Amino acid sequence: MIYFATPQLIGYQITALEAGLLAFSLNSTAYVSEIIRAGIEAVDKGQFEAAKALAIPYPQTMVSIIIPQAVRNILPALVNEGVNLLKESALVSVIGEMDLLRRANIVSSQTFLYFEPLMFVAIVYYILVSILSQFSKLLEKRLKRSD
Repeated sequence: MIYFATPQLIGYQITALEAGLLAFSLNSTAYVSEIIRAGIEAVDKGQFEAAKALAIPYPQTMVSIIIPQAVRNILPALVNEGVNLLKESALVSVIGEMDLLRRANIVSSQTFLYFEPLMFVAIVYYILVSILSQFSKLLEKRLKRSD
């Protein structure tokens, strides 16, 4: 929709990379905003009431009290969304932008070897997801330590 319809609607020829970034940004932003909203709502209402009783302004309440508690709740879901975004990046190949999977298919069609290029791509994705997961675990440990 973004890649093919945008030029008709606004008269600007969007590149495949721009279309991919825009589509992923819009989709991911919707999920992330819902994750953050749910995390904020998961914080006990008594926290808001206590801050109000102490006459702490709303912005300071959010920054100093609510958001730090919400981050603990939403961190796993945010990391999961990052992993999903990484895996979904292969969809950009549909509109012609080169990604790892598309490159593997090109190599496969030139060499008639399919296992090696696809296994390489699988290993690269596995490494990237593992790095994100390890980063998440370190961040969760740090947040637990700050209790």
